Amino acid sequence: MANSIIVDLSAYQDSSLSFIKKLKSHGASGAIIKLTEGTNYLNPKASAQIKNCFDVFGVVGAYHFYHGSPTAEANYFLKHVKSFGLDKTTWLAID
Repeated sequence: MANSIIVDLSAYQDSSLSFIKKLKSHGASGAIIKLTEGTNYLNPKASAQIKNCFDVFGVVGAYHFYHGSPTAEANYFLKHVKSFGLDKTTWLAID
């Protein structure tokens, strides 16, 4: 059984195509991107990270950093998942 290396990207990491390609050259096969946090934070690099990860890996996941308001935060996260064109096949997670 093969192991997959999935990288966690947030605003702390680069969003350039060359950076994503470098991750792949080091063995990464996909990425999960921090999209939102709480009900008022949106990763400013998410758009470029999503696009470049799709270009390099053909797949991308998204996650939300949870602060404790389940319904409000879920709605906020899902609103942005949809706004970036991610669909029901996208893996979603909560941190």
